[in-house]
Amino acid sequence: MRRKIVAGILVTSFMLSVAGCSGIKEVTSDDFIDACEKLGADEVDPEDFDDLEPDDYEDGVYVILDQDFIEENVQDYVLMSIKVSKLDLDIDIDDVEQATFYLRVDPGVSDFMDVFDSYDDFDFDDIEADSVIAAQITLSEEYEVPEIMDGIEDLVRRANIDVDDLNSSEWKYNNQGGYLKLHIDIADFVQAFLESDFYDTLDDLGTADDIEDMIEDLEGDLSVAFYVSPTNVFVVVGLGLNTDSERITEFCSELNVDNPLNRPSSEVAIDAIIETLDDYSDIYASSFGRYIDLANGGSNDYDYYGF
Repeated sequence: MRRKIVAGILVTSFMLSVAGCSGIKEVTSDDFIDACEKLGADEVDPEDFDDLEPDDYEDGVYVILDQDFIEENVQDYVLMSIKVSKLDLDIDIDDVEQATFYLRVDPGVSDFMDVFDSYDDFDFDDIEADSVIAAQITLSEEYEVPEIMDGIEDLVRRANIDVDDLNSSEWKYNNQGGYLKLHIDIADFVQAFLESDFYDTLDDLGTADDIEDMIEDLEGDLSVAFYVSPTNVFVVVGLGLNTDSERITEFCSELNVDNPLNRPSSEVAIDAIIETLDDYSDIYASSFGRYIDLANGGSNDYDYYGF
C-alpha cells in the first residue's frame, strides 16, 4: 500500500511538473474579467463603447459581449471581418458564448497626438506610449485545438512567418491546448529595416534620410500571444514605444500566463516582416513614381495598381 501511495505521489508530481512547464494556460472568461477589475478597468456597456473619448482608455476599459448581443449586433460584422482578414479559426460564430475585450493606452491618447500635429518637428522619439489590447472568447462547444492553431498559423503566414522556424517557447500545441508567443524588439526591427531592400528603395526615391531621422533612435517592444484551449481563446498584444511595456506585463501577471515580452526578440519574425516589405519595394517605387508625376502635372492617363 505504501509503495502505491509513493508511486501515486510521484506520478502526480510528474504530471504537474509537465503541465507547469508546458506553457499552455487556459484563460477563462472569469479569469479575464477578474484581471480587468483588479487592474482598475472600467466596464463599458457595449452600446456605449462608441461614445468613449480616446483619453478614457488611459486607466483601461473592458466590454463584455454575450451571445445574445453577438447574434443581434455583431454577427454580420464579425463574419465580414474574418473574410476580409482571412483569419479563419474554424469557429462558428453561433458557438461564441461570450467575448470580452480589454484596452488600455497609457498615457492618454491626447498626450502623444499633439506630437503628430506638428509634422515639421515630428519625431517618433517624442512619443512615449504603453498600451495593451486583449480579447477572450468563450466557446459553447469544444473545438479541436489543432484546427484553431491552423487558423493562427495562416494569420502569421501572411507576414511570411513560418511557424516551423519558431522554437517551442514561441509555438506549441497538442489536443489539450496551444500557444503562439512572439516578441519583437523595436530597435532590432529598425536596424533590420535600415538595412533592407525596401529602405534602399526609399533611398533611391530621396525619402530615406527623413525617415531615418524619425526612426533611428526608436526603442520599445511589440509582443503578441495567443492561448488556445478547446473552449477558450485568449489573445493579448502589447506595444511600448520609448518606455517599458508595463501594461502587458501587469495584465499577464494577473492572469498568471507567460508574458510574450519574456521571449527573446524573434529574429524569425523580424526577418519575415522585412522580407514582406522587400517584396513590395518595386510596387511601392512604381506607385510613388506615378504619384510624383501626377503631383507635378504629369499625364493623367495612369492605371492604378496599388496594394
